[in-house]
Amino acid sequence: MELDEEPGPERRGDTETRGRILDAAIACFTQFGNDKTTLNDVARVAGLSRQTIYRYFPDRAALLEEVDALEARRLLDDVERMGADAPSLEVFLGRLIENRVSLHNRYRVRQHLVEQDLGLFNSMLLSRERQVNRIRDLVTPQLQRAQDRGELRPDIEVSEAAEWIAINLASLSILVRASSFDMDDPGAVGRFFARHMCHGLVSSQVKGDGHRGPGAHR
Repeated sequence: MELDEEPGPERRGDTETRGRILDAAIACFTQFGNDKTTLNDVARVAGLSRQTIYRYFPDRAALLEEVDALEARRLLDDVERMGADAPSLEVFLGRLIENRVSLHNRYRVRQHLVEQDLGLFNSMLLSRERQVNRIRDLVTPQLQRAQDRGELRPDIEVSEAAEWIAINLASLSILVRASSFDMDDPGAVGRFFARHMCHGLVSSQVKGDGHRGPGAHR
């Protein structure tokens, strides 16, 4: 069996440089928002020349795409970890929503939207279909597990439930105010959304902790 070759110094250097650029881009998008971030800002924060930035990313759109892909990979890892020991669909959804709200808070999305960062708003609208598709694909296995556990109502279609959950979660990115929960508390947001979403999906015989109530059939 052939072993994979160790990446050479040049390849390792490319990976490290790309990582520095992405870290700098995330820092700039977080601090300045989308509209006010320039590739010059990214170069300055990364400690690299503007020419180096252009060698890896020809424009800001390409940089945004790569940041989105990075966060998508992180989300996939997080979902696998969160779903592995979730005792119920509601617990899983609460964790997932908490994860998404923490991301939005980390990027200061609400603040930038309130400050009318139209570039950020437009990029979110343009990527809304992508967000819905991504979340739908990630929650489908968890819904199937919930169905196998007898947790879902018998009339629930997994594909429709996944679509509905994905649309709800995608809307979190444009939510700037709420009176029923503290938007600075990701856990509170997660519990609120998960509880109300699950009211339409979960059998009344199943409690929020994933256990059936008294007298439920097994």
